Amino acid sequence: MIDDFAKRYLHDDLCEVRESVLWKLDGLGEADVRRALVPSGTSLLGLVKHLAHSDATISALAVDAPGHVPWWPRPDVMLFNVLVRVLTETCRHAGHADILREQLDGATGEGRW
Repeated sequence: MIDDFAKRYLHDDLCEVRESVLWKLDGLGEADVRRALVPSGTSLLGLVKHLAHSDATISALAVDAPGHVPWWPRPDVMLFNVLVRVLTETCRHAGHADILREQLDGATGEGRW
């Protein structure tokens, strides 16, 4: 029971933060969403692409499904570990999106999660 709750809770939070990142693209043209504003080449569209394609895996697997991420310090993981990591990384990228959007047109995330 707690496994289903934990998975749903983490996935719901992940979806909410992703929605916030997508909101940062609202009202911008294609050139702006593709524009790299920092030396690393990061763009709003690049962040969105980086954060896509995990929902199917989360839906298909149990929260305790085993996995292996060879470049992580503790490579043998469960879906739970990956969910926490992806949520943390997505929150970090939401902050990056805030900064990029503000550089483009001064818009800030006030009033939005």
